Amino acid sequence: MISYRKLAMRVLGHPLRVPTPPRPASHRVTALALTAAMVAGMAAPAYADVYYIGDGNITITKDENGTQVQQGNSTKNDTDRDIVIKGGTNPANTASGGSSSGSNSSKSTTLAKSPAQSNLTTLNSEDDSDSEAEDKVYLGDTKGGGEENENQTGGTTGGEKNETDFTKKTQPSRSPVLESQITYTGPSLKVADANDDEETRDESTTALKTAAENFRNTAENVTNYVIRIINKVKDSTLNVTLEDVNIKANNDAALSVEGAGNTTITLKGDNTLTSDGKHAGLEHNEKSDGGATTGKLTITSETDKNGNNTSSLTATGSGGSAGIGSAWSKSGSSTGAGTIEIVGGDIKAIGASSAAGIGSGYGATSDTDIIISGTAKIEAESTYGGAGIGSGKNSTGETNIIIKSGTITKATGGKYGGAGIGSGSSDTKDDSKKGVVTINITGGTITEATGGSDYVSSSKRWYSGAGIGSGTYRDGTADNEKGAVTINIKDNAHIVSATGGSDSTSGGAGIGGGLNSGKSIINILKGTIGNVIGGRFAAGIGSGQSSKSEVNISGGTLQTVTGGACGAGIGGGFDGSSSDVTITGGTLQIVTGGAYGAGIGSGYYGGSSTVNISGNAKLKNVTGGEDGGAGIGSGYSSSSSSVTISGGTVNAAGNQYSTSGSSGIGGNSTDVTISGGNITATGYGTGAGIGSYDDNSSNITITGGTITATGNDKAPAIGNGSVSISNADAPLDITATAPVANKAIQSSDGKTLDDVIRLKENDTLGLVTLVESGTYSISRLFHNGFYAANVPSFHSPNRVEAEMSEAEKAQYGDISSVHNWKVSNREDPTCGKDGYIDYICMVGKCGATFRHTLPATGQHTWNEGVVTRKPTCTEKGVRTFTCSVCHNIRTEDIPTTGEHQWKLLSTTAATCGQDGTVTYQCEVCNETKTETLNATGQHSYGAGVVTKAATCAEPGIMTYTCVVCNDSYTESIPVDKSTHKWDAGVVTKEPTCTADGVRTFTCSVCGDTRTEAIKALGHEYGEWVIDRDATCVEEGSKHRDCIRGDATQTEAIPVSKTHTFGEWVITKEPTCTEKGERQRSCTISGCVVTETEELPALGHQWSDWTPVKGDSSREYRICEVCNEVEYRDVSHNSDSSISTGLRVLDPAQTNIIQNVQLVQLSQINHTLYIHVAQETASLQGDLSDLTDLRSENIKTVVFSTVSCTSTLSLSDVAALGAGSTPFALSHSGSTSTFTVGGADHTALLR
Repeated sequence: MISYRKLAMRVLGHPLRVPTPPRPASHRVTALALTAAMVAGMAAPAYADVYYIGDGNITITKDENGTQVQQGNSTKNDTDRDIVIKGGTNPANTASGGSSSGSNSSKSTTLAKSPAQSNLTTLNSEDDSDSEAEDKVYLGDTKGGGEENENQTGGTTGGEKNETDFTKKTQPSRSPVLESQITYTGPSLKVADANDDEETRDESTTALKTAAENFRNTAENVTNYVIRIINKVKDSTLNVTLEDVNIKANNDAALSVEGAGNTTITLKGDNTLTSDGKHAGLEHNEKSDGGATTGKLTITSETDKNGNNTSSLTATGSGGSAGIGSAWSKSGSSTGAGTIEIVGGDIKAIGASSAAGIGSGYGATSDTDIIISGTAKIEAESTYGGAGIGSGKNSTGETNIIIKSGTITKATGGKYGGAGIGSGSSDTKDDSKKGVVTINITGGTITEATGGSDYVSSSKRWYSGAGIGSGTYRDGTADNEKGAVTINIKDNAHIVSATGGSDSTSGGAGIGGGLNSGKSIINILKGTIGNVIGGRFAAGIGSGQSSKSEVNISGGTLQTVTGGACGAGIGGGFDGSSSDVTITGGTLQIVTGGAYGAGIGSGYYGGSSTVNISGNAKLKNVTGGEDGGAGIGSGYSSSSSSVTISGGTVNAAGNQYSTSGSSGIGGNSTDVTISGGNITATGYGTGAGIGSYDDNSSNITITGGTITATGNDKAPAIGNGSVSISNADAPLDITATAPVANKAIQSSDGKTLDDVIRLKENDTLGLVTLVESGTYSISRLFHNGFYAANVPSFHSPNRVEAEMSEAEKAQYGDISSVHNWKVSNREDPTCGKDGYIDYICMVGKCGATFRHTLPATGQHTWNEGVVTRKPTCTEKGVRTFTCSVCHNIRTEDIPTTGEHQWKLLSTTAATCGQDGTVTYQCEVCNETKTETLNATGQHSYGAGVVTKAATCAEPGIMTYTCVVCNDSYTESIPVDKSTHKWDAGVVTKEPTCTADGVRTFTCSVCGDTRTEAIKALGHEYGEWVIDRDATCVEEGSKHRDCIRGDATQTEAIPVSKTHTFGEWVITKEPTCTEKGERQRSCTISGCVVTETEELPALGHQWSDWTPVKGDSSREYRICEVCNEVEYRDVSHNSDSSISTGLRVLDPAQTNIIQNVQLVQLSQINHTLYIHVAQETASLQGDLSDLTDLRSENIKTVVFSTVSCTSTLSLSDVAALGAGSTPFALSHSGSTSTFTVGGADHTALLR
């Protein structure tokens, strides 16, 4: 194994297994620092306490006495500093067995394995010295307790002693006690040794660097430990940082926040909170235990230098609880979520069934305040019935949503009618139990908000919520004020897309109400709204189906607003739905009603609605829906409504594709009042430009404004109801166009302009122009209570009388000031003669008169002209015109006719496949022309050839060709539905454990679809979770959950056959020649098992051979342990005299060792000594080889290696087999074995 410090020294440049000089102190200090970095990862922030969730549950409590952090069995009372909670376990605990500054875990955590995961092993050090045996890391399959590899010799540790001195004393290695071990599972690591070249050593160092980095970076940290934050100090803030925390709780909240104080959670890295058992992912209830109001929760994030979020949070609730917010209590209801502000981070929140993604859980009874600001980037969704952001299903508490800035990339209401942003659905019949929602959008961007929709089998109906606004109320009424939603859009708000939930029989508004919801109030003051689409039967902005709304627009820009089928673009929905719309400002680019619905007003069969337009409102393009919807006014077959316009710019039209009447402004039973503004209105079919269609019950009152109205051959420009026109309130300028000018303005009882004008005696001027198909007009000039007689004109003058001259004003006074003039007589001027207007003053008995001269026009009145010379094919003619007043004449050229006087010149007959010709010549100018005679068409066609095969989407083509002239024609081959090309299919309904899913296949050619059932999945269980470990005397227990959360299995864990032994205790010390003994006992209470192990004899520790004084033929050596003395006779050494077939093989037993320096043979008296300078070697041969030794008068063979010596008596092996039987005497370290013919005879060794 390799210590942390050694690994760090290698990173500093020292290769493994290469002897090095003593390391400088600076290197050792640097290595220690690098070790800390590899073990602990990134340093903790200044002034912060760091805890690791993998070390156990964490409870943080702040009260008047300070802040306490409890983890496992440890409680820390030290700090008012910020608290950092990291994912995984504390590396410092793993490395040294100690605790971190902020935690002391009593439990261990199982980490999920990854293919590149590097793991740590903890060792206990026996002393506090700077030993390199401390803090070790297993890198692969290590053997023994030291760092030796197979090439290492002697008692070295890391190559720091002479590797060739095999006669030195070798100390037995220590076996570390492992507290916990996680195995490295990455690729194998090559560790260089002294014999490797520099390049290999460098590669080894690089690999070790990578391994060290993997120890810090690649582990997956998933735990079921949880975090609980309790701040009891009101108006104080507790700061907690989450860094790469990944919690999957078991029947608990992954993270809960409680107490009257405020809590700020700062995100760092990627964090995941998944709760279980009716708990929110990040749980924050409006009421804490004891009933106190919980303080504000703030979620923020680290950002980069550009202000972009660098951290994320995914929070998932369970069992009726929100992703972020409140839980569903065991009593079946929940409190609200209190106050939650999300300031930063990439947030994804998923609410469980009936709960909001962000907000309250199911049946919340108290308040929820949600604030989104800063750089927050949010995706929120509910599974069923809850809002994406807002309240859960059946909530009765108030919900306030404030969006200041940030981005909501996607907010999706849950199926069964939750709003994307707003309220969840409700299935209670009690209107008093429907919560009120207020939404204030003052900034930020809402990229997509979509209401939920799905079929509820219990009521056999579809339910749909609004994109922004109300969810579905199952048994609500359009008039109830409960469950109301108020939406305020202003300042820098930007809504890119809002879409109401939609299905075949119900829908929610894009912005406004859901199905059957209470009253929706929508106030648009400023901001930009992009694309708003109502669901089926709902308005784009306003009411959902069978609900009521109030829409007030005073500013901002609305780019495209579209009602769902049977709903208005802005206003009411289907089936009794009503709306009051007031527009005083802002710009509406395109507003379109759904089929049967008005562009602005009521929907199909809608209730009574009002539309008021004034101020600086700009309605650029408002169009009614097909089949009867007015541009502004009522939908088809709706109740009585009203439209009042006193200002602004309005361009409204019925739907030109409508199969019935479609008015521009009005509609059936709709009263229209116009007193100002600049208005353009166009009707289609039986719909008037301004007025009713197919109905005579409307009242049209016009007292001012600039109005351009267009009717058609079935309806007037203004009419189809009672009409009243005056100049009572403002200047009036009307242009009314219809196929018959005098009928452009016509009431339902046949009255035309002269009958419907009601004049006021005031100083307000006005003009009415009746236009006949855009070419002929009749004007009316209003003044002081009178109007001029009809003045047909081809030049459409703007005024009838000319301005008074200064001389006339001086003589008679200004016509508009001194006198009250009425026209008494007039004669129009001609081309050569002045005209005049005679006026008489109507004031009292004044009776003053004056004649205002109208100068001659200088414009002749020409007759239709007479052709005085006819044109020919080559010469122009002349037309002469005469003025009917002054008889002046003028002429005009008549172009040449180009019509020659042709006569037949020649003919060529046509055939079936060949055209013929006819040639003519002009009798006037001799010009010729030739005309083609088409082929007769009497072709002989063959059977036809398929030139384009029919597919499932397009017909094919059969081509027939004439065998005479090759003329051809084609016929269509019908579409062939048998040729569909189905794709691989898409899962449109996921299967569950017990219910089949659906896979839908789509033809890539024509788009047709078909479905197949996907078999129910059956339960799929996750990993076993140990609830109680088994011991050697007691069973444990474990459980596992279906990954889809709908089943649990529990099993007992059998009594373990593995004991938990304590430390070894030596009961008999081994000596050089005698074996020792040690024992250890199981530490589990109630277990009495004891294990005994034999300790091998140590063997003599001989000194070097020393000549005997006075006797040069002998040498001796002394055991340094027991002082036993051994002699040998050196006078008879003879390597060359020994004749033997014995072989000494290398450790792999493949090569015979022939190196004399490694293998030494000596004969002393009757003993043959064979010594090998290796840790591992094998002496092999046949029994006949040993018999031959006996013939050499050798009785004993002594075989020794570096750490082991074996003595074999040749007389003991004589009877073990035939001479050809092989034997092997093998040493490996301090262990020896002796086999003959494969049978073990180790007991014969001494």
